[in-house]
Amino acid sequence: MPSSCNSMVFEPSSSGIHSLPNELLVKVFHFLCESYTLPKLCAVCTLWRHVCLTAPALWAVIEVPFQEKNRLDLAKWVNTRISRAKACPIDIIMSLPADSSVESTACDIMQLAAQNIHRLRKLSISGSGKVFRVQRLLEPLLPVITRAPLLEELELHFTERGPVISMGPPTSSSPSPANVASKFNWWSPDSAPRLYRQVCRGISPLYPLVDLTSLELHSLRATPPEMQSLFKDCPSLATLVFRELWPVDVSEFNDSLTRVECLSVLSFTISERRATSGQRSLLSVLSFPNLQILEVCASVLSLPPAFVRVLENVHTIQFSSIATFPTENVNFSSLYSLSAVKCLKVHDSPCESIVGLPRRSDSTARRLSIGSRDEARRNPLRDELMMLPPRSNAPPGPTLAIDTWPLLRTITLSTIRAPDVQWLCRMVLLRPDIRRVELSHSALRHLKGTLLMDGEGDEVTFEVPTWRVRSAPGSGSGKSGVDRWLASRVDVVETNVVIP
Repeated sequence: MPSSCNSMVFEPSSSGIHSLPNELLVKVFHFLCESYTLPKLCAVCTLWRHVCLTAPALWAVIEVPFQEKNRLDLAKWVNTRISRAKACPIDIIMSLPADSSVESTACDIMQLAAQNIHRLRKLSISGSGKVFRVQRLLEPLLPVITRAPLLEELELHFTERGPVISMGPPTSSSPSPANVASKFNWWSPDSAPRLYRQVCRGISPLYPLVDLTSLELHSLRATPPEMQSLFKDCPSLATLVFRELWPVDVSEFNDSLTRVECLSVLSFTISERRATSGQRSLLSVLSFPNLQILEVCASVLSLPPAFVRVLENVHTIQFSSIATFPTENVNFSSLYSLSAVKCLKVHDSPCESIVGLPRRSDSTARRLSIGSRDEARRNPLRDELMMLPPRSNAPPGPTLAIDTWPLLRTITLSTIRAPDVQWLCRMVLLRPDIRRVELSHSALRHLKGTLLMDGEGDEVTFEVPTWRVRSAPGSGSGKSGVDRWLASRVDVVETNVVIP
């Protein structure tokens, strides 16, 4: 074989990926590869191995692959990556499976994290509080957690541990060895000067922290004085998330109790457990006068008027995962008084039940499905999702005044239900000042392929055909083209909506 042919076969090509500079290869590896795939990249060729081993930042994010526990020595695997990261700050992420056999390995990894506490930038641990002994798991970290100069994010998410009973720091000068929450409240303002974000479930948060800007608490049970202490010790708190907030006994409230105010909070997300007799929502004493973004999730049925009254600066309202067929009446009419709202976001929630619809004339009232105008011939147990509709005695949806939220210009909708897209079209028809609509992929599919329209101009109506009509084109009086109609009135954008 000629020498020229040999060079073509065995010498690496000077074009394509082999022509990229090492710095660009590092960026490609950083965005496309998980930490446990780096050894595979090292095995491709000598050049790639050299690039990987001389780029410490590639090894700095350590997501422990517990799915490989039978094949790898995970503690040794983590130690190798810590050493290859050299002087770079490291992130350790552990999503513990529901398998108690990995507890010993997890404790060994926590010991490695404690030994490198001066380099720890992010620590994320999630798992079951019933399967794992949380106190043993966190034991190596407790003596050194107050010496974490680079720590920016802390996520401790232990499910099935019940509510956080107390958030305040212990009264004694040293932590109690019997209480994990008390241990983690053994804290000082200078312990982690860069810590700006915490996510806690089944354990109390770390505070006081002067620079903490984001706090997410799950399954929280706290009294008004404890909340006041939290806001006082975290003066920079801008993003606050309460998930599954427990109600407070009425005995915790008294006539001399003032409202708990936090001027720094700009974004607030709330989902709470149902209050029983003798209990009140903690929201009734909270006040966020500078709030700009409000998100209501899950089981929340209403908001206390006293809480809403001070929200004069809210420009974005978001509803997420509200029950489609709630067992109780949903009433968010207190939000109608917020005159600064510019953006409305609805994610996986029944639009007309929680937001309502402006009622201008009888021509905009809901009509029967195309092809089944006779009420006697309509099957009440069948809809476009093959789901049972609400009972006939269900409370009617709210009525939105035509001038509610006068500054509303943008609506974001993520749904799998065609009636929600129908609500959106009717909203745009009745509110010509709306300029932009952002739709998820499934909502856009309903807009293009499910909805039909009838009439012209301001007398147009939008209808959801039954499954019988969709299978027989040409029947009924409706016509397609709803997507073109909507695009002629507003800017329609497809968006990728991620719900935490």
